[in-house]
Amino acid sequence: MQKLFIDTDIGSEMTDAAAITLAASSSEVTLLGLTTVTGNTPFRAAAAARLLELLGQSTIPIAAGIGNLLKVPTWEVDAFGVTYDQESYHEDAAAGLIITTIKAHPHEVTLVGIGPLCNIARALDLCPELLQLTKRLVLMGGMLTPPLVDSVEVPRGFEYNFQQDVAASEKVLTAGFDLTIVPGDLTFQSESIWTEEEFTKIQVISHPAVRLLAELAEHSFGELQEILANGNFPPELVRRWINDEIAMMYVLQPELFETETLQFEWQLPDKYPRLVEVEQGSEATIVRTVKDFSVLRSAIIERLSLIA
Repeated sequence: MQKLFIDTDIGSEMTDAAAITLAASSSEVTLLGLTTVTGNTPFRAAAAARLLELLGQSTIPIAAGIGNLLKVPTWEVDAFGVTYDQESYHEDAAAGLIITTIKAHPHEVTLVGIGPLCNIARALDLCPELLQLTKRLVLMGGMLTPPLVDSVEVPRGFEYNFQQDVAASEKVLTAGFDLTIVPGDLTFQSESIWTEEEFTKIQVISHPAVRLLAELAEHSFGELQEILANGNFPPELVRRWINDEIAMMYVLQPELFETETLQFEWQLPDKYPRLVEVEQGSEATIVRTVKDFSVLRSAIIERLSLIA
């Protein structure tokens, strides 16, 4: 039985919520805690709590972390149906929960980061021994070689998690964790997109948590179009991407993937930092390929359909 802790920027998109749903409903793991990062983290914590409540997992500890208290879009609040307390917000609460949870289970916890790395970096600042106490760190983010989607190269800036706080990313990536990275090379590909038929199968699942996932996916699709337009990204990148779900499925079913251990450097040649493979540097296991994306997507749908 794996012990997991998730650090997430759950919110308007389906992908974080789906990853949490897969973990919280899985018989293979025990989810020990969850923290939220970037943006309005008290809202994100309330959203995560609502999702876990729908999954019958309301006792899992949650803490809001480094972010801000900016207004959350009304549709997003309404989708989760939550109110949230900003008065007691303290940005180190998430780092504190990460530290106390891992200290309580030394060398047993897989820490899964599916958002920017601010909370994990802060936890490492407050507790340097976290490096030795954490069993392994699995991160969703970064790019080694930007992939092509319909002959359009996905720019490095399209990857969000490692770009949001460059200093935090560098600290965590080069600290020396037993590190696995699920990079944007893998997720931003034509094969990593829900087909309409597959998405329909998700929409008809009657469980309230899965219905919430489908609602988030529908609402966020238009929002993504606006974000990409404002960021001068190619319109071809507006798709129903599978992102954080891939990282969680790697944790749950690693046999669906192929990995490679390599040395890398964290470089900042321009405004978009990048991972660069080198002969001698920091070491990570890179999830290089999904053996069969259709099998992966079917496995996700099957897991969602079996939620009690």
